[in-house]
Amino acid sequence: MKQISPQHLVVTLLIFVVSGALAVYVFWPIPTPARFRQQARDDFETRRWVQAEANLDQLASSGSLTPDDWMLRGLVAAARTLDDTALDYLAHVPDNHPMAPTARLKAGQIELRRDRVRTAESYFLKALALDPGLIQPHRELIYVYGMQLRRFEIDAHFRALSRLTPLTYQDAFLWGLTRTTDWQIEEIIATLRRFVAADPNDRASRLALAENLVRLGNVDEFNRVVAPLPADDPNVLALRVELALNKGNLTTAETFLKQGPTDDPGLARYRGDLALRQRDWSSAARNFRIALNANPDDRKALFGLGSALRGQGKPDEGEPVLNRARDLERLETLLKQASTSRAHTDPKLPIAIGAAYETLGRHPQAVTWYQLALKHDPFQPEAQRALHRLASQGPTHNAP
Repeated sequence: MKQISPQHLVVTLLIFVVSGALAVYVFWPIPTPARFRQQARDDFETRRWVQAEANLDQLASSGSLTPDDWMLRGLVAAARTLDDTALDYLAHVPDNHPMAPTARLKAGQIELRRDRVRTAESYFLKALALDPGLIQPHRELIYVYGMQLRRFEIDAHFRALSRLTPLTYQDAFLWGLTRTTDWQIEEIIATLRRFVAADPNDRASRLALAENLVRLGNVDEFNRVVAPLPADDPNVLALRVELALNKGNLTTAETFLKQGPTDDPGLARYRGDLALRQRDWSSAARNFRIALNANPDDRKALFGLGSALRGQGKPDEGEPVLNRARDLERLETLLKQASTSRAHTDPKLPIAIGAAYETLGRHPQAVTWYQLALKHDPFQPEAQRALHRLASQGPTHNAP
């Protein structure tokens, strides 16, 4: 047997070492930022949050994070409910980056999940400012404003949404809800309690909670909820007036009304109501007009103004006002019918609601309901004629 020299053995070992190193390089590549990035994306797609985070941490240690990487880090942290961390990561996506609108939307959703709706609202509005074509921020804001009873904001975002995408039956129904309708009030109160607990300085949610408590007649909790607000806040005074009137205490109601500004629309409607009781037609008409300047379709104020004008001997002026109040009442009746479980299968109801909106000059809502009628029957002649008629008239004022 031939003896192997030491020199030959060393050369052989070196060949094995080099070959092994090459094999490791070929089959187990040295990690690079690109590989960490791709692996993190793959992990995220397969919902392996911990692994995705680990790869993103490795990527971060290389010092080569892009805005897209920060976005992915934010999404992973959010999926792991590491909310503060997620918000910090998402904030690294600059406004001029294509992912910025989505980053702001996600940040708003995180804050909404934590019931911090003031901050959530600011993020949703920022997302829309960066990309007006987004749909989801409108839906998120409609939810927030619906809870807070902010009717004009709800209307504005539904109108914007209707220009971006066809609305569903549920969308159209929610668009039509009024502040005077009791829809799932207990559930709404529970949600608003969480909002206020998460952010005691959230005035809009606090006032909405107080208003719903008035509707339930829960005086004790109402007093606790409004305690942090200024005693002369017109919105609080209006709610105290309503509580007093619900108990039939006119003297207390008048006392609260004297404490508020004479030009406040919410207080003006109550002043008009009291003036009507006293047959002071001039004062009633003046105050109802103040209320209607802020909300032209306040049904109660319209009925009040029409009655005051009749009392002044001006039936020709009062009748059109009363007719509009009746038209609003008719619409509310139809919307209540639309809330029933089988209403969406009624092919005639959308046409009736569309016609009610058209009568009131609320053309965007009318168009939405006529389009829903065509979903039942694409050749429905009345809906087709109505849509053609409204298209030829162009845009019109649309009070909520």
